[in-house]
This record gives sequence, C-alpha cells and structure tokens, in this order.
Amino acid sequence: MTFFKRAAAAALCVVMLAGSTLPAFAEEGGASIIVEPGSETSVIDPGSADSGETSIIDTGSGETTIVDPDGGENPKDAGRSNLDVSDEQYSQIDLSGYTQWDGKTKMESGTNYYIEGRVAPRQNFTIPKESRLVVKSGAQLVLYKNRAMNVRGIITVEPEAELIASGMLTIYERAGIENYGALKGSVSSTYRVCGDLINRSTGKLSLSGVVSIYKNGILLNYGETAFTTNSKVKVTGDFQTTETGRLICSGYFAVTINGRTTQAGYFSLTGEVVNSGVFVFERTVRYYKSRAARFSVSKSSRLIDYRHRDASDPVPDGEDSEDATDVGIKGIDVSYAQGAVDWAKVKASGVEFAMLRSSRGPVSDTRPSAEDTTFQYNVTEATKAGLKVGVYHYIYAHTVSDAKKEAKFFIKTISHYQITYPVVLDIEEQSQAKLGKSQVTKIVKAFLDEVNAAGYYAMLYSNKTWLTQYLDMSQLSGYEVWLAQWNTVPTYKGDFGMWQYSCKGIVSGIDGYVDLNLSYKNYAKIIKKGGYNHLT
Repeated sequence: MTFFKRAAAAALCVVMLAGSTLPAFAEEGGASIIVEPGSETSVIDPGSADSGETSIIDTGSGETTIVDPDGGENPKDAGRSNLDVSDEQYSQIDLSGYTQWDGKTKMESGTNYYIEGRVAPRQNFTIPKESRLVVKSGAQLVLYKNRAMNVRGIITVEPEAELIASGMLTIYERAGIENYGALKGSVSSTYRVCGDLINRSTGKLSLSGVVSIYKNGILLNYGETAFTTNSKVKVTGDFQTTETGRLICSGYFAVTINGRTTQAGYFSLTGEVVNSGVFVFERTVRYYKSRAARFSVSKSSRLIDYRHRDASDPVPDGEDSEDATDVGIKGIDVSYAQGAVDWAKVKASGVEFAMLRSSRGPVSDTRPSAEDTTFQYNVTEATKAGLKVGVYHYIYAHTVSDAKKEAKFFIKTISHYQITYPVVLDIEEQSQAKLGKSQVTKIVKAFLDEVNAAGYYAMLYSNKTWLTQYLDMSQLSGYEVWLAQWNTVPTYKGDFGMWQYSCKGIVSGIDGYVDLNLSYKNYAKIIKKGGYNHLT
C-alpha cells in the first residue's frame, strides 16, 4: 500500500508514454485536418537599417525567471495581475478618465491610456505598474522588430482591435494582457510571459516566433490559439485551454520538467509536442493528430489522461481499491473565495470529489469562530450533483484548550450533513509557527483527536514546510496527510493520501482559479466500510 502511494504520487498518477502512441480521435495523412494559418512576416521599422530575419533562440535554455531591472528578481510566489481569469464577456470600458497615447510620450504609472488608429512606436516602451492601456476596437498597436515592449501593468485588446509584435514583448509578474481581438507574433517575435496572458473567448492568438511561459506565468486560452509552423513554444509555467477554447499546434511545443499544460477543448496537432513535464488531457478534450505530427516524451514526463474515464463510473471495489486507479481520483477544494459554484457543471467536467471549507477559528475577540458563508450551499448542491464531499476547518488556536473548542465548533457545523470524504484540519497560520514544533504538534493532535473521537475520519492538511519544520509527524502517525505542494512532482518524503498540486485550475462551473487535487485512496469506500462520519 505504501509503495503504491509513493509510486503513484511521484509519478503524478501517470500513464508513461515512452515508446507508445498517444491515442487521438482521428489521424489523417499530412495536415489535412486543419487549415494552416499563414506564417507571419516580421514588421520592420522603416527607419531601421536592419531588414534581415533574426534567428530563433534556443528554447532549451534552463532559464525560468526574468529579472525586472526596475523591480529586482521576481519573487517566487508573486501575486497575479488584477485581471479576471474567468471567461468574462467584453464590457465596454469607460475611457472618460483615460489619456490618448501617441506612441511617443513616456507613460506614467497610475495613469490609464488608450490608442486609436495605428500606433507603431519607433522606440522601446513600457506599460507601467498600476496603469492600463486599451487598444480600442479598430485600432492597431505595432511592435517593430528589434524593439521591446515591457508590460508591467495591463493591456486590454478590444474586439476588432489588433496587437502585432515582431520584437520582444515581456509580461512581468503582477501584469497581464487580455485579448478580445487579435494578438499576433511574427516569426521574429519573442513573447516572454511571467504574468497573465488571457485569450478571451472572442480572441484569436496567432504566434509564429518564440514563446516562453516562465515559472510563474500562465497562458489561459478561452478562444483560438494557433502555434504556426515557425513557432517555438516552451512552457515552464502553466498553459491551459478550456472547454470552449481551441489550440491549433503546427509548430514546436515543449513542456519542460517544471511545466504543466491542461487541454480541455479542441486540440489539433500537426506539428511537434515534446513533453518533459505534466500534460493533462481532460475528459472534454477533442484531440486530433495528423500522421505527420509527433508527440514525444522524456523519462520525466507525466501524462494525466481523463478521456477514457467516465466520471459517473464508481471507483472499483476490488481487493486493492483502497488505492486509486492509475490516473487517480480527481478533486477540487473550494471556499467562499470561489463564489457561486455550478456543481452540475463541475461534476460533468470530470471532478469526482470536493473538499469544502466549512468553518474557521476565531480571528480575534470581535471575530469569533464562523461557518464559511458558502458552506451550506456547497455541501448541499455538491452532494445533489453526485460528488463525494469532504470538509475542512482553518484553525487559529494557540493553545490545546482553544484547539478543542475549535474542533467542537467544526463538528457542530458539519453534523447535519452526509460527509463522504475526510474531515480535515487545515493549519498554516504563521502566528502559530512561532509557537514552536512541540506546541503546534500538541494543538494539531488535540484537534484531530477530538474529531476522531466524534466518529469522523480525521485528516491533516498542510504544506511541505509545515510538515517538515513546524510539526513532529512522529506524534501524528495515526492520521493521514493531505499534502499541499504546488509542483509537478511532490518532494515531501512522508506518506500522504491526497495531494493538492495546483492553485490555478480552471474548472467548468467555477469562475476563476480553483485548487486541484488528486486522491490516492478510495476514501469514500474506506469511510463507509469503517463506519466513519455517521453515514447511514
């Protein structure tokens, strides 16, 4: 059992592809499945003496971060931009407080701008922090070859507008571009994405040069994205195509050992994919591959393929079914932060279990323990939709006595519901870390013992740092772990039954990002068979 868990976790519930063929819906000769978008030519500044083509850089580079000369090296856990990552329809922006930009004047931080007509700056330029540039409908923003555009704020490309890049376009962390119109990169272009690049459902993204999605960057595709024949794309961060999106890959598309891509929509491959990281095929993907196309892998690669698993099918109840299948059990965790969730859509997307935030401990004397504002709705509707449901409580206790009080509040909060997955303590508050390993461990054990004594299947949630530095896990060996480590491969050496591996999942029925999880055990069966959680 332990060996299975370790092996499955280390491989991210993988199907190893070395020497095998990735099945597609259709394979046709040549490139007859799709119409290849025309390769873009570079836009040359007429004032420049350079009329030749630049060579494509080697995307095999190990570079994973970009140093911002104005802000130092980007922090590992930098926040996202202010862009809404949900698939929102375009709403007209009120430009009454905006300044028209002529392509020559230096933009000032805190001032918003817009452009009309065709704007093609002769110099390098920057969209500064706390500023937005709107490319109005009918307008065109051009980045000449051998010029640079640095995005530290936000760019919005309206419907019927264009942004055409032949130079180097860099999106820094906490910055982003949202495209409702057309975003293009010519053969001489280089896109460096450390922040958010969101192609909305009406957007068309066509890239013919070099594209690097860096460690903290994300390309989120709700519309149509084309990697043309000349493109060379490297993903060290995250690239997702949603159910409504289309990806047409005719060029070179590599996922590095630290990269991840999730394809849930239409995916046509006539070029080459090289996967050394994590490649996820959701149940909803429509994958087409020409005979001339290549999908190759390295030994480090991991493929999670949900296409051939019907989420409505129960996990087998065989002799070894306490362990998950070789593709794992797919789950999410949600709280008030996700707002109103359409649980029927979540279930239809292939999600099989949900961990729900039920409550938190007292923040202060004026903010006592409280139930999560969305818990009643989530537990009722998720159960109704057919998902297995677990719960968690965020603890603030600094003493054993307070931990027991919080546990009693937690138990009371969940007592009216059918909980079919583990009942979890979430500990990660920094003020608790300062109490010392011995005291923190006593707090956690007191809470879990209280939950266990009440007849529930108690579990501990925390991240690798907490599990290795702030807790004495030898004193908690009676309880399983739900590991939080946002990585392509878990590096925690202890045992764990569930793994929260990403905080940037896109799931139908949820606006914005949601945490993604894999369960390595059939907890629904274990809990029912063991008589936990007062199930009848």
